[in-house]
Amino acid sequence: MKILLRNLKSGELSLQESPLPQLEKQGVIVRNLYSLISAGTERSQVEMDRRSMLGKARARPDLVRQVLQKVRSEGLMNTFRAVQTKLTTPTPLGYSSAGIVLEAGDIVPGIRAGDLVACSGGGYANHAEVIYVPRNLAVPLPQELDPKVAATAGVGAIALQGVRQSGARLGELVAVIGLGLIGQMTCQLLKAAGCRIVGIDIDPRALEHVSKHTPDGVFLEFDREKVIARISDLTGRLGADATIICAATKSSEPVELSAEITREQGTVSAVGLVNLDIPREAFYRKELKLVVSRSLGPGRYDPVYEEHGLDYPAAYVRWTEGRNMAAWLQLASDGQINPSALISHTYDFENALESYKLITEGKDYFLGVLLRYDVKKEHSRTPVTFETAPRKPVEGAPAIGALGVGSYASKFLLPFLRGGRLRGVASGRGLSAVNASKRFGFAFAAGDPEQVFNDAETDAVIIATRHNLHGKLTTDALNAGKAVFVEKPLCLTIGELRDIVEAYGENGYLHVGFNRRFAPAVALARNHIEGCGPAVLLCRINAGSLEGHWLQDPIIGGGRIIGEGCHFIDLLRLLAGSPIVKVASTALRAEGKSAVESEDVSISLEFENGSVGTVIYTGSGSKALPKERYEMFAAGRSAVIDDHRSVELYSGGKVVKRLRGRDTGQAGQMRRFLEGLKTGEPPIPFRELVETTLASFAAVESIARSAPVTMEYMWSLLEDGR
Repeated sequence: MKILLRNLKSGELSLQESPLPQLEKQGVIVRNLYSLISAGTERSQVEMDRRSMLGKARARPDLVRQVLQKVRSEGLMNTFRAVQTKLTTPTPLGYSSAGIVLEAGDIVPGIRAGDLVACSGGGYANHAEVIYVPRNLAVPLPQELDPKVAATAGVGAIALQGVRQSGARLGELVAVIGLGLIGQMTCQLLKAAGCRIVGIDIDPRALEHVSKHTPDGVFLEFDREKVIARISDLTGRLGADATIICAATKSSEPVELSAEITREQGTVSAVGLVNLDIPREAFYRKELKLVVSRSLGPGRYDPVYEEHGLDYPAAYVRWTEGRNMAAWLQLASDGQINPSALISHTYDFENALESYKLITEGKDYFLGVLLRYDVKKEHSRTPVTFETAPRKPVEGAPAIGALGVGSYASKFLLPFLRGGRLRGVASGRGLSAVNASKRFGFAFAAGDPEQVFNDAETDAVIIATRHNLHGKLTTDALNAGKAVFVEKPLCLTIGELRDIVEAYGENGYLHVGFNRRFAPAVALARNHIEGCGPAVLLCRINAGSLEGHWLQDPIIGGGRIIGEGCHFIDLLRLLAGSPIVKVASTALRAEGKSAVESEDVSISLEFENGSVGTVIYTGSGSKALPKERYEMFAAGRSAVIDDHRSVELYSGGKVVKRLRGRDTGQAGQMRRFLEGLKTGEPPIPFRELVETTLASFAAVESIARSAPVTMEYMWSLLEDGR
């Protein structure tokens, strides 16, 4: 299948072959019939991409600040690698489409294969021949509604949410500033709601178009004094009951005008991307209410709603993202709105690049621009193959496949597979697999992990998906006879760990991405204290908050203790050189949060040889403080690692070793992994991998119990299979 992509570095657009996306139980696979270009949003994206690096920096100073902070915390080279990965990774466009369901997941009620649906969501309802959409973002069409009309639902829901936020009611006069696609959708909705409309825009063509299709409205060119005077006349000097801003501009003029034309205690609803420099005096005197409308409505940006498919009860949240889409479709079906009047151009998907010339060059007037897909074209789940590879493999090197090739894998794993023979790469959406194939030289890209597991030439598989998939994919890969590198954590549950142990058997090969033990700074410190007897060990990690991040989702990420704390449990296990016997944890617990979701925790470990260690992991610290500091004490010797940048060694005197850059061990670990494939000796003994994973589970258990947990107990759970 093909998908439309943008290059963030150059602004170039392209149609790219990609594997079909993989079905998940809470979503549907949809064959697009039409998709709508959101001209304002997508034009601004493409125009931003086409700016120079200096132009991008001037336009987004917030991102520049993030980059500078990353340089301070992670070093120049790591930051450069991250920025380059972001800029050179093609990104899909589009977020509103309609099509026919090819497959429906197990927990998608009310939708089945063959149904027509409207779809929304950036990263889901893309301009692509086939898409995957979570169930709350796919809405069945009312009977006999044209899919061409239904493709407007994702954008229409934005307009509908803006109207709801304005509080506009029957008989009220509402001003709409900005008469692009969303502005004209807003006018149609207000007309259907029985409101009087005053539309305002700087483009005479927009005024002419909207006046033809929205009878009885008053439409004015953006002239401040004339607009104020006309609305005053229309309302008996009262002012508009509400103003909805649908313009997209860096200027604060729309907000300033809204303050002038809206009546006392009226509402201003900001829908468009507009400068919100509020004229306080004007808003204060009239006691105006300003609301910023959140895209399609409640549920937007909530992964529980959008990704997991858990809906909000209608009794408490009447109009969600999905229900706003459904309302738009029903209004269109009943003839109360006319989205067809807003479609100015339709292009075949094969000619999609021409449609973007229309919206970026701005020579002709346009409004809604549709892409139409070939309904006769056949699609199959065959991998996308590539004839050339940018790197030549070392003779006799193992053949490696990869699953999940997002930002982390692209920055810290795949670049270090030097000399490896790269076979297949798979990702759930397929696109990132294609990007990785082109960048690193994999032979084929797939949307299904089985296509990598079933490849007879593949010797080893790298798994770097989201955490909830690690356990099953590791088990499946081992059962397929593949050696496995899985990014931490190994898995999220005892049951998954038992499956891995059984699949590993006696001849398995498994490594987990505990890269800290392979860092140069750790090697120096370990050599200094090794053999000195029981040690006192401390790891302090100032990780920063990840509130709302998928890693904090107990289902997907497993939380920071299991998802990231395992790194430092493994590190203390290495430095102690002895099995863990007891785990005791305490945490700051936010109200309504489980032990798994804690971001601030102290984990104390006792080891068989008498060593003790503590992990202080916090998300509450200042970003100005370096991320990691380790301290080690044993038999009159001490070692201190300061954020992997320097090592202080104490034994009578003090020796300071400063390191080049901030190396946390990714390159060293991948080198050891490849070496181990040749010798058959994994970098970390399998029992230690299991032990560290059990200890991370014990840390969560200890917080929940408010009591220490013995490793004997955890091993017994593993043996019992609970």
